[in-house]
Amino acid sequence: MRRKQTAFLVTLLIMSSLIFVSQTRPQAPVSSIDPGDTTGEGPMAVDQDEDMIPDIHEVIFGESRNIETPFGVIVIDGL
Repeated sequence: MRRKQTAFLVTLLIMSSLIFVSQTRPQAPVSSIDPGDTTGEGPMAVDQDEDMIPDIHEVIFGESRNIETPFGVIVIDGL
């Protein structure tokens, strides 16, 4: 009797999970994974001061970093 109940329960769980998965939609449909077939362009790199470094990198990495060690403070300059 126990084996029948266990088999029924496992079958029920598998069937319900298959039904649930079949009802969910893909989160991000992709029409093509070939880079040559894509229609969009990459993100635009803006460089207003024309120093060949994109402005987003200057904002992220522009500040100096201070690292405290047992031997003292090390300062790493940003861009």
